[in-house]
Amino acid sequence: MKRPRAEATPLGDILPQVLQHAQTTRAAAQALQRHWERAVGRTLAKRTRPVSLRRGVLYVRTDEPGASFALSLEKPALVRALKKAGLEVEEIAVLAGEVPG
Repeated sequence: MKRPRAEATPLGDILPQVLQHAQTTRAAAQALQRHWERAVGRTLAKRTRPVSLRRGVLYVRTDEPGASFALSLEKPALVRALKKAGLEVEEIAVLAGEVPG
């Protein structure tokens, strides 16, 4: 059975929302970069890098197991610090991989 097609929304109607979301996302990423070293400390900041923030989940790349472990210990305090800085972070997910640097 065929599904009925949804009516297309004119681009002009949704473009302001899309641009606002992109601007908010970009601003959050910039704020995150500014606060990262202050939030985690210089040593951990060298071994980690925030990758993205989606739906309240901050994805952080770490380049070694020790940094992953250290970050996992700091998660509750880090979430509080980032919220205090105005970022909508509810959870932190740690990803293994290369940290550009």
